[in-house]
Amino acid sequence: LLPQAHGILTNAHQSRVKQPDIFSQVTAAGRQSAAVAHSYFSTFFQQAPFDPLRDLEVDHDARNIQFARFYTMTGETVGNPVLPSDFDLFTQASILMQRHSPDYVLIHSSSPDSMNHVYGPQSIQTDTNTYQIDSALSHYIPLWQKHGYDIMITADHGHSDRGHHGGTSADMRDVAFYYFGNTSGPAEEVVLCQTQIAPSVLELLGVEVPSGMESAAFWQH
Repeated sequence: LLPQAHGILTNAHQSRVKQPDIFSQVTAAGRQSAAVAHSYFSTFFQQAPFDPLRDLEVDHDARNIQFARFYTMTGETVGNPVLPSDFDLFTQASILMQRHSPDYVLIHSSSPDSMNHVYGPQSIQTDTNTYQIDSALSHYIPLWQKHGYDIMITADHGHSDRGHHGGTSADMRDVAFYYFGNTSGPAEEVVLCQTQIAPSVLELLGVEVPSGMESAAFWQH
């Protein structure tokens, strides 16, 4: 959905999204989800407000996200971004896959965003962080494929040279999208829209796409 439809307009909007989402649709279909992500995802798609004693670790069939490991980055400053290791995040997700075989798994890293904010997109610090993520993915993507998962890798935004986002310029709005799987998608040069991702995930899972998600899935039929 577009922000004006789901109502989350800034990071200050800390409330449960009212419309159907991937997690709620997967649960309604009698299947299970997992997430290793920032606590925002718990607030938006699980319940609000976020209570770390209740919500930091979740193994509960009655939740929309049945298996989850969230992080808060509490105490974040310019001098201390309080970043979890991406390798640790990928490992936590892999453990949930091995233990529970959830149908859908979300992994959310905050390190690219934080490194861009602090050092800028052209910095050696951001370059190094990106190489570290790439190295970790080279180890884990084959493992996730062995577990039977298709993998999508993308971002919610880019950054300006000054380390900002939320504007309308191409450097803030255009991001990469990678797909590792066997389903036929569009040609490499086709520009996708972020609102296509949720219906594409649900269609790939064989789960009903709710009427509010108006963008078409991008798979070729």
